[in-house]
Amino acid sequence: FYPTSAEGDKPSHWKTVQNSCKRSFPTDDKTQLPLLLFMKHYSNPLKLAAHRASLLAQMWGRQPESLDLLKDALAAIQSLGRDNDMYSSLLAAALLEIWQVHLRPIYRGLLFGFHEVHELCEEIITPLCQDGSWFRSLNKISMKIIRLLLSTTDSDSYEQMDEDLGDKDKEVWPKLLEEDIMIERLVRKSLILNESSLEAHNVVICALQLNDDLSLIPMCIDSFDTFFLHESLS
Repeated sequence: FYPTSAEGDKPSHWKTVQNSCKRSFPTDDKTQLPLLLFMKHYSNPLKLAAHRASLLAQMWGRQPESLDLLKDALAAIQSLGRDNDMYSSLLAAALLEIWQVHLRPIYRGLLFGFHEVHELCEEIITPLCQDGSWFRSLNKISMKIIRLLLSTTDSDSYEQMDEDLGDKDKEVWPKLLEEDIMIERLVRKSLILNESSLEAHNVVICALQLNDDLSLIPMCIDSFDTFFLHESLS
């Protein structure tokens, strides 16, 4: 039986899996250990980091005042590119998802009116943006995300994920799924980023960081009305 199947949920089968794990990793009988510790072929740290970042970003979306959640999501993503750019496609996809879903709408609503971003609640976001400390911290995180996205533009970030990200050994127990649906979706949705567009958005956010007068920004930038749209970074 496979633990992920309905049959695997039966108490006798669940106990069989736990006992198997305990034989591999001695512990007392009362301790229930995560199966990922023992089924290492399921435990791809890079995929798990991407999932963690996505979950933390979703939590921040429900609690936007808690910027620590967004910082933790960014920390999880940064682990994807810490050693090399082998997984730059996943790094770019995870960063872009947070930008498009959670950050871009805030700036679009702030600069052009919240009637353009129906996914946000103006009554919640506006008071937070008026809090100088919160808004400056948000800008710092946003600029960091843009810098990380810039670091992926000179790599093959938009090709299909490296084969190394996949699981090489398919003959393992329990049987592996052919693909991680969420990771595949993230990479498939990724845009081909334009370095100049990224830098221009970074300039706007930097200007917001330095000046509270939003009316001055459109006077300094051409085609300002196209900023912070879904396709603006491509």
